Amino acid sequence: MGLMLLVLGFAGTTMSTMLESGGYGRSAGGGFAQFILLAAFLLIYFFPCLYLYKFATKMQLALRNNDQETLNSSFENMKSCFKFMGILMIVILAIYAVAFLIFLVSLTQL
Repeated sequence: MGLMLLVLGFAGTTMSTMLESGGYGRSAGGGFAQFILLAAFLLIYFFPCLYLYKFATKMQLALRNNDQETLNSSFENMKSCFKFMGILMIVILAIYAVAFLIFLVSLTQL
């Protein structure tokens, strides 16, 4: 996530410079769009990492102290992580399906 945050810091200016040097007219819009897209990916990726971090810290604490309640809480965080990733996968597959249908419809228009 740190590397992604570093890329996010330079994405807007780098993309603007690349589009400007390539002779494209809309240099600021492309850099801003890439910045927003990377920020959205970073925000989405934050939650599974947070759940996994909570799982790991509570699991270590539960194993160290032989505490069943903390162990159950740690598994709840793992469950939340897998639930989040499953929902995200369903959303991405739905987006792919819609894009594929749009592609098929555009082929029949030709």
